[in-house]
Amino acid sequence: MSKVYTGVLSSQTAQDYVATAITYTISGNAGVGGATLTYTDGAPKTATADSSGNYSFTVSYNWSGTVTLTKTGYTFTPASKAYSSVLSNQAAQDYVGTAITYTISGNTGVGGATLAYADGGAKTATADSNGNYSFTVSYNWSGSLTPSKAGFSFSPTSRSFVNVLNDQGGTAFTAALSAPSSPQASAISGTGFVAGWDSNPAATGYLLDVSASSTFTSFLDGFHDLSVTELFATVTSLKPATTYYFRVRAKSSSHTSEYAVSSGIATSAIAPDATTLAADGVTPTSATLNASVNAQNSSTTVTFEYGPTALLGFSVTATLSPVTGMSDTQVSAQLSNLAPLTQYYFRVVAENAGGPAAGSLLNFTTPHMPAVLVQTVSPSSAPVGKVITVSGSGFTGATSVVLGGMEAIFTVVSDTELSCIVPPGAITGVIKVSSPAGTGESADAFTVEMEG
Repeated sequence: MSKVYTGVLSSQTAQDYVATAITYTISGNAGVGGATLTYTDGAPKTATADSSGNYSFTVSYNWSGTVTLTKTGYTFTPASKAYSSVLSNQAAQDYVGTAITYTISGNTGVGGATLAYADGGAKTATADSNGNYSFTVSYNWSGSLTPSKAGFSFSPTSRSFVNVLNDQGGTAFTAALSAPSSPQASAISGTGFVAGWDSNPAATGYLLDVSASSTFTSFLDGFHDLSVTELFATVTSLKPATTYYFRVRAKSSSHTSEYAVSSGIATSAIAPDATTLAADGVTPTSATLNASVNAQNSSTTVTFEYGPTALLGFSVTATLSPVTGMSDTQVSAQLSNLAPLTQYYFRVVAENAGGPAAGSLLNFTTPHMPAVLVQTVSPSSAPVGKVITVSGSGFTGATSVVLGGMEAIFTVVSDTELSCIVPPGAITGVIKVSSPAGTGESADAFTVEMEG
């Protein structure tokens, strides 16, 4: 600062001084660690705040200038400080650092969905009741956004963002209510089953279709979009031995899911219904047995058991066997070679994949064999080999026809008519028809015409 001299009597050399520039300290907190403070003091200079945001630097005597704070991703309040003729230390020169953020917003397609993302750690945002959402991310943020809600799926499943430097609005997702899982049938019988499925936690109910078509081109009465609140529904009034399908959708207040479709469900076969009906067309040697059979939608064989006692012992296949369908089918069987004046017992027996069924035991009695009566012959004359017609009664059960002393080949057309061929060697004479009841002959002779 100064030197004092007294009684100087010689030269005083090397009387040196050290000059030190006067500086002042500017210090404070930048509001965020690592911020850069830029200023000019003879040349552009910088200072850097420590991890807590504290900073300190010196400026020249009587310095004037501006200090500006910067850090990528932040703004500062104030943005800078101006100084004029600094002649003392400037402490508590504080700033407030605010991180720059950007808003990501949009709609999830359903209210209450959760959006998961990472920004310095795992974070979530929740959509409002209308599906709208909004949240902020850091400056230059990169990451993915994934929506979720129990019972829903989303499209796309997530959205990616890279180096976000502005607001991202209209970031939308489409929400779909998930279809019920594991559609399957239980308690399957010949006329119904129980349709069941697993719960969708977001569903308020379910819509059920049942069809005999795997493409659901038609539906069972009462089973198209049937509203169900449980996880099952009982399906009844079905046809046995038939394959059915069901499909189910979940519904909520705002959404309806796609269908979950069952595999084919085959109802069980049911034994047929068989009813023995009265015999008709009873003659001394023949009868027609009758019955009604409901095949219960399965191929059903039908036979008649019969015999001269209740033990039966004989059987014959019905003319329409096998039968099918769900309605009553009239079936019959023709019996021949029966004994006259005999009581016969009979019943119908029907069987399908569901088992056998037998009708009740009924009976009929064949009448006595009527006497044979030959009334007319047409023509009244013919050569050998010619077919002639004999009319009368009692022809059922005929055992022989004799024309002009020779056995003739004959066919019984009905009880009142038969045809025969004039046999070789026959001569003019009566025609005799024989049966177990006796023999009848024509009143007039039949003329055998000579050839040539």
